[in-house]
Amino acid sequence: EELIEFVSYGNIKGIKEVVDFGNDWLRSNGFKRQNFVLTAFAMDMAEYFPHLVDRESDVYVGSNARKCLKLILPKVKHDNALRHLCEITGGVSKPYDMEDVACDFIRYIENFQSKEHIEMNSGIVYKNNV
Repeated sequence: EELIEFVSYGNIKGIKEVVDFGNDWLRSNGFKRQNFVLTAFAMDMAEYFPHLVDRESDVYVGSNARKCLKLILPKVKHDNALRHLCEITGGVSKPYDMEDVACDFIRYIENFQSKEHIEMNSGIVYKNNV
């Protein structure tokens, strides 16, 4: 309730600002931080309620996205890397879109075919194109 109240009143909030508020509330109430969940929630809020959470704002970058950005733009800071990717792909995507894409890429190369998938396909192992 307090997070929704925070987002609903005052100026438009950035995604990181929403995450920080949520984490501050969690820690002050004896819970551990929840960056992943709160970031996903704040990104969704930016998508569906752009008048409350800024779609253009920077985001916290998850571990998979960090791996990807380190591979493709090793010397560029995360926020700048995401913004650069948005620019070179036509400026339509937002930083939260690019963070998600970067995560998906790592999931693809690291988890292309699970052990369960191989078993389900009678032991057939497929190769990805990376």
